[in-house]
Amino acid sequence: MNRIKIRLIPAALSLVMLQGIHCQDQPDVGNYMFFLPLVNPAASGSYNDFSGAVFARKQWFSIDGSPLLCGVHIIQPLGNNSIGASLNQESIGVHSKQKLFGYYTYKINFSKSHHLAFGLGGGGILLKSNYDKVKTTDGADNMFAGSKTVVRPDFNFGIFYFSNNYHLGVSIPSMIHNTIVNNDGELEGYSSLVVNYWQYYLHGGFDLKINKEYTFSAASLTKVALNTPVDFDLNVQLQYLNLFGGGISYRTKSDVIFFGNVKITDMFRLCYCYHSYFNIKGRYLTGHEVILTFNKPKLKPAVIQTPRF
Repeated sequence: MNRIKIRLIPAALSLVMLQGIHCQDQPDVGNYMFFLPLVNPAASGSYNDFSGAVFARKQWFSIDGSPLLCGVHIIQPLGNNSIGASLNQESIGVHSKQKLFGYYTYKINFSKSHHLAFGLGGGGILLKSNYDKVKTTDGADNMFAGSKTVVRPDFNFGIFYFSNNYHLGVSIPSMIHNTIVNNDGELEGYSSLVVNYWQYYLHGGFDLKINKEYTFSAASLTKVALNTPVDFDLNVQLQYLNLFGGGISYRTKSDVIFFGNVKITDMFRLCYCYHSYFNIKGRYLTGHEVILTFNKPKLKPAVIQTPRF
């Protein structure tokens, strides 16, 4: 009897999911404050030189098949325009996703310190589900068998307002809902442009210079999706000069994040986040996240000394 119940539970869950439960299925990034284009394509407009980031995140570190995210994102400004590209790899359990995106950003300058940017991204997503890796209690199960790989399009959009010491933004990280479903025992790729599936990111932050050495920063990110609880996080940090800093972030009913950053060279900065999850009963779970940002430094003008005779 117990075996039958165990077998029916995943099948029932799968059927319920096919009925259209909406969830927040975007990758979870805690280091966004160090590289805002990770959550808003329009934030690329705030960079004046060739920039980018290489990042990786492992959630629920001690659980096999837990979410893993890694990727690279680059930006090339062209006056009031900028172009960019990103390559991401996401995986959870038997599902994986590779995403290759290109970006375009246009910036409007209200003054030397106040700007409004619009960003649009688009590209292809390679989705793969390998149900052959699922182990069931009764051996072969048609509900969990086979594998499928599909290529689907996707787009994102964002608006970003920024000045020298504060910023505000809103973005839609994914405009096309892509998934692989089981249709009468056959795995099929499915895409739909349905506003009900859209998730919205609302974010903002500011920098407050305490004195010549220390700067206090605060930032927040709110994720809103239909028929799901609002997810909100708030982070604060203290930065010493532009050399190193650290802080703490709280995420609604989810986890506490401790993070720090250090300037390696004029071009590179290394950032690390330690996640401590408190919403899973009976287990203490952690996560780790690292991001290496780079920003091409401005060339200093050559100093030519006049020889004396």
